[in-house]
Amino acid sequence: MTKERSRRSTSARALHRKPHASDTRSEILRAARHVLATAGYARLSMRAVAREAHVAVGNVVYYFPSKRSLMHAVITALLPHYKVHAREYLRNAGGKTGFAALLRWYMSDSVSPETSRVFRELWVMALHDPAIAKAMDGFYVELHRLAAARLRVAWPELSRERARDIAQLLGIISEGTNPIYATASRSSRSLARVAQLAGELLMHAAGAGGEASPAHQ
Repeated sequence: MTKERSRRSTSARALHRKPHASDTRSEILRAARHVLATAGYARLSMRAVAREAHVAVGNVVYYFPSKRSLMHAVITALLPHYKVHAREYLRNAGGKTGFAALLRWYMSDSVSPETSRVFRELWVMALHDPAIAKAMDGFYVELHRLAAARLRVAWPELSRERARDIAQLLGIISEGTNPIYATASRSSRSLARVAQLAGELLMHAAGAGGEASPAHQ
């Protein structure tokens, strides 16, 4: 009986335990992304974020004293999400078929409603706020660095410079998907077919790693 009461008491405390600080912070960042995607930066306020996160405004301000610091944290929090997917796809089949699959995922993710709207807002903000621009630059640099490193694992013959160029091209293709497909009710070209072609072209570029690009000839 004593053990049973002890278990019940432990379960009751678990149910009423206050959320961990990291959970609260993560929920605020999720809420900020949602508000940014649905209302835009111009209408994003600490109160709107608090309402979406179901916390007090004071909680939001405690973790993020300003909208700028909140947006900087939103950008920083995006990186682990993309790193996980990059490692997952590039681990498959020695990284070669995984590389094409990763590009297809990037392109489809780029046109998803929340991702497309969040990144459009961030791009606009980066035009007017040097701190946000620096954070966005850092996000892309780190993502491309990871892709280049994984490329060289899959294709050991690739030079470091060639791998970086291909990783940069991957980013250009995936980000370019957003303005072309995200707001169109339909496109004259299937995204799936275009993504398949893009993957084939980039894999060919990686396979031809020993060839010098025109800029280096």
